[in-house]
Amino acid sequence: MLRALRRNLQYPETGKYPGPTSHFYSLAARFFTLCASLTVVLSAVSAFAQDARDLIHLGDLIDVDVVGSTEFDWRGGLNPEGFLSGIQFTEEPVPALCRTPEAVAGMIKESYARFLNSPEVKVSILDRSGRTPAVLFGAVRTQQRLKLLRPIRLAELIVISGGLTSKASGEIRLLRQPNASCGIEALTAPKGSSRVGESVLITVAVKDLIAGDPNANPEIAYGDVITVLETSPVYVMGGVANPTRIDFREGLTLSRAVSSAGGPVKGSDLSRITIFRRTGTESTVIKADLRKIESGSADDIELTAYDIVDIGLEGQPERRYVPVENVGVNDGVPAGDLPLRVID
Repeated sequence: MLRALRRNLQYPETGKYPGPTSHFYSLAARFFTLCASLTVVLSAVSAFAQDARDLIHLGDLIDVDVVGSTEFDWRGGLNPEGFLSGIQFTEEPVPALCRTPEAVAGMIKESYARFLNSPEVKVSILDRSGRTPAVLFGAVRTQQRLKLLRPIRLAELIVISGGLTSKASGEIRLLRQPNASCGIEALTAPKGSSRVGESVLITVAVKDLIAGDPNANPEIAYGDVITVLETSPVYVMGGVANPTRIDFREGLTLSRAVSSAGGPVKGSDLSRITIFRRTGTESTVIKADLRKIESGSADDIELTAYDIVDIGLEGQPERRYVPVENVGVNDGVPAGDLPLRVID
């Protein structure tokens, strides 16, 4: 075995074993070379992300300065198509979205050279505060809009928003809008992302985010709409102590739902339970007997999201129609009314 190990450690260049000491230093040198290469790659990725923030975005205030002249100077923003809005003395619209100020200056210089002698054009971004804010909705302590002045990732965003609430379902969806941010999608959209029209939908499992999976912790971009999904409801009504809405979780059964609603009250008819289940546009009625379930002569029924459980009452007729509930009503705060937080 030792001889086989010795042969595996031979250098391919010489075919000889150089000895444990020299071999150790050789492996160490190779390891540090690899680390240096990784450092270069990570530095390049970081520089790319930083450069992307220095590109011209929608909402930026752009200044065009023609040295030695005020007549041709210009200041303004971009139109929705990404061209300089209202700039004069150019034959064609000047595309500026996701371009560097130097590249835009070159295009303007080329256009102005038709009537100016060797013009010197300088383009700069005067104000970046108009860039589209990101928005955080859903099951977090603080829903808010976010003005991004520095890079921030999803995990940090959740922390500074107070963390998740008990209604969090375990899934986070991030909708990345087209043209709102430049150069960030390729670095941060993890595998499994999908497109919604021109937008990119990124789905993140909370358990992966908590476990530290880097693919579950994307960098937030301008205009991102982040929604921490809430649990779907199950409604329990009729002969229970506390008719209520229960947060649906996988494995929720009829008996557990009744217990969560305070248990049956005096006069309840546990042999006459009706479950109204919605599947697409159709409704299904399921009959259940909780006494048989408790005695073990019938299987407990596993509930699904948006089920409505009606516990019968003695002396009252059986409900025949689906109760009217505010299922799916959007009672959230409009994005424009959310507080604005500056991430700097």
